Amino acid sequence: MLEFSQRPQMVTRFYKNLMRFSVSEGKQHNVAHVMMLMSGMVLEVAMAFDDTPDEAVCALLEKLSARLEAKPRLGPVAAHALPPASMIDQESEKGRMIVRDALAEWEECPFDFYDMILSFTHDIFLSWQEEGFHKDEMLRLFSEICYRALAYEIAAQELTDLLIERKAIPLRWDLNSCIAGLSALAGQKLASSNELKGGFSGAALEEDLDQIIYTMTQEAVRLGVPAGSNWRFGLAANDVDISAPYDLIDTLDPVCGRFFEVIQLSSHEDQAIACAKAAGRLLAVVAGGELPEIEPAIAKPLAVAAMSDTYKSICMGKLQTAL
Repeated sequence: MLEFSQRPQMVTRFYKNLMRFSVSEGKQHNVAHVMMLMSGMVLEVAMAFDDTPDEAVCALLEKLSARLEAKPRLGPVAAHALPPASMIDQESEKGRMIVRDALAEWEECPFDFYDMILSFTHDIFLSWQEEGFHKDEMLRLFSEICYRALAYEIAAQELTDLLIERKAIPLRWDLNSCIAGLSALAGQKLASSNELKGGFSGAALEEDLDQIIYTMTQEAVRLGVPAGSNWRFGLAANDVDISAPYDLIDTLDPVCGRFFEVIQLSSHEDQAIACAKAAGRLLAVVAGGELPEIEPAIAKPLAVAAMSDTYKSICMGKLQTAL
């Protein structure tokens, strides 16, 4: 059991880490940033309930709402109110790290730990209320962020299994094709997202691509792929024609599309992050460990090239059409 006398010290440690991670470049932390970190803390505890992490997250949000005596505000959420999908994934992963070691120490009593995280989250919300924030708005924003963090994690697991079950085995896709397919689909979804948001511009184009590549590479590194500096080794030079694997995308998109419908992840930006995270997970499966099935020096540039070439080919095509 988690000793009652140990909770204050643990909560204090969580709070200090939360504030430390939420301050960057000397700037003050903001509510949305703290919420992303807290969503990771909630997700990490929910993953202790292997069969029903989604139910564990929903139950915690419902209990939080009951304790605050408020309900999340209804109606659509403005797109600008939510942080970028890549940021939600990156910051929620930091939040998971805040509680991971402590949770491992108390793996025999996940329900006690779950209750402690609920109380911790409740206290943070009360402090925001004292600062003048509305509970219903904060609950809605937190719920949306938690849902996305959970969806990305579920997608990373399920899309990898779907790809192997539906493509690798019956269609005899090799592992290179599996990695390239998921990576390319992530690039295609990101390009579609940018088009829906109003088009493309040079600097933003490269920044968005870097963020989604970072999502994939960090997922792979977290799960055992050597970090190194050879992710872009051997990529084509800027003056060489880019080649996107559209045949793989066309075959894989319907399968992933049905999965996204099931988990109600409709935004192309969210789908791009989910596919990138799944590609990183697959990279860890085939290029991680002491005896990888594909050498990391081959698998890593392959994934980056498929994602980058697909994204750039679509964006450049749209730019040329506009001109």
